[in-house]
Amino acid sequence: RKAMRIVVDARTIVDDPTVITLLQKFEAKYGDMVTVAGEISEATTHFVVSMDARSVTKLTVEYLEACVVGCWVVAPSWLEDSLEHSEEIVEEKYYTAQGHARDDGTTHMGLPENSRIRAIAGKKLFLGQYFVLAPGAKRTDQLMRLVEFAGGTFLDVDEIGSRLSELQTQSQACGTQASQKKMTCVVDSKRLSAMTAEENEQLLALQEGGRIALVNERWLYESCERGQAQLRNNGFYEL
Repeated sequence: RKAMRIVVDARTIVDDPTVITLLQKFEAKYGDMVTVAGEISEATTHFVVSMDARSVTKLTVEYLEACVVGCWVVAPSWLEDSLEHSEEIVEEKYYTAQGHARDDGTTHMGLPENSRIRAIAGKKLFLGQYFVLAPGAKRTDQLMRLVEFAGGTFLDVDEIGSRLSELQTQSQACGTQASQKKMTCVVDSKRLSAMTAEENEQLLALQEGGRIALVNERWLYESCERGQAQLRNNGFYEL
């Protein structure tokens, strides 16, 4: 078996503390082959998360990170069965037909498997796309990790001008229209109503004549969930 870097969902540990014992036994069995980490990274091979009888788990940002990275998303029973059997336990048995439940009660099946297929093929969702944060938007590590795992790049505000010129040159060289945006401005939707007049002016300036798409943070999460980075009317993603 290859080296494993395992992350256990924080909610799963709270709901079922026995997972910690299983993980300790798993480490003892496989020794140096196993590394337990506290957060998802591109080196993560397994994400352990509790699932119901339908193989459905709760939609969280950590779950999205695991899917975007393309690691195995498995239930705690994978740890348990691996300890009980001497032969290698294949992840596919715990992987097919998996899905997640949204806050509205609806379910979406197949994201872990489809995301893994895309990751293996090198088809990253935001590959070649640049992201900036709107004035006052919170630059959270989790948000940045999700974008970067999906192939996107966060820019500082002072880099915007040069990058836009670069994208414009690339568009003209390829014969494509400049309106095909490759730079996205992430707006903190919770702060929109509290924005100052100056911040609103800065936000409008970031649009640079329509060459920057304005989206809120939820668009990022839903794009990762759908596996498609599509804008609604090429404008602010209002929900």
